[in-house]
Amino acid sequence: MMKKTSYLFISLLIIAFISSCTKSPSDMIVGEWKISEIKTSEEIPDEQKEVYKQIMEDMKSSTKIEFKSDGTYQQTISEETTTGKWSFTENENTLVMINENGKTEPAKIIELTENKLVLENQLDQTKNTISWEKVK
Repeated sequence: MMKKTSYLFISLLIIAFISSCTKSPSDMIVGEWKISEIKTSEEIPDEQKEVYKQIMEDMKSSTKIEFKSDGTYQQTISEETTTGKWSFTENENTLVMINENGKTEPAKIIELTENKLVLENQLDQTKNTISWEKVK
């Protein structure tokens, strides 16, 4: 009986330690991110696929976003920079960004880790999934 109690106690200590080391979504999102992949549900006509592919590559190489711990962000797309505020919905499954013009841009969080952020947004009938990797 004493042996089982000791194992139980050690197991609880390990679980408590692991839980205390887990970062919150707010802690994990803080930092600078760049796009690693863009997917869209929109069907691209064959004659436009090469142009579309080039636009996506340009967007990946020229877009970055920095989420700051004070709840603000700065996003750069092709040398154009916008700022705003970010927050999570109460259940932390949606990232809400409000830009400097007051436009709200919600995005469903598919995945959030220390180094990866996957967001999904809906624009009319098109669903876009953007994967980000943390730069710093």
